[in-house]
Amino acid sequence: MNIRELEEWMKSECFNETSYSIGGKPAPFEGFVLNPKGDIFEWYYTERGIIKVLETFDDEEKACQYAFEQMKNDKSARTHLIAGFESEDLMDELCQELEKREIEFQVGKINYDNKNFRYYVHAIGCDYKKAEDLKDKYKKYFPKV
Repeated sequence: MNIRELEEWMKSECFNETSYSIGGKPAPFEGFVLNPKGDIFEWYYTERGIIKVLETFDDEEKACQYAFEQMKNDKSARTHLIAGFESEDLMDELCQELEKREIEFQVGKINYDNKNFRYYVHAIGCDYKKAEDLKDKYKKYFPKV
């Protein structure tokens, strides 16, 4: 597997480009990068511009195989935000619609200010394409952060 093939696989599996960057594309704000650097390939994690190199390879195939292994089991790397809410009831309403459409999804809940929560719904993989209309429908409820 080379970088081009890895990129094609990522596209076919609908990876979220905000989690991974392959082949010298702009790095995500926070995520993993496979970056060719001369004859070396670096696998690193970046957060807010700070880079921590985790592995280096002198062979593109080995580097791509390593990246593939890291990504294939990372379900969160294939998540796509559909909507965020201040109301758990609205989140439940959206989840029911996603279930009717047989769209794979996951929900998240974060403590916003020790007394209020924010609820997020993500479609998994390519299923996000079947929920584009729902993103539009629910965007007016997206909480101010």
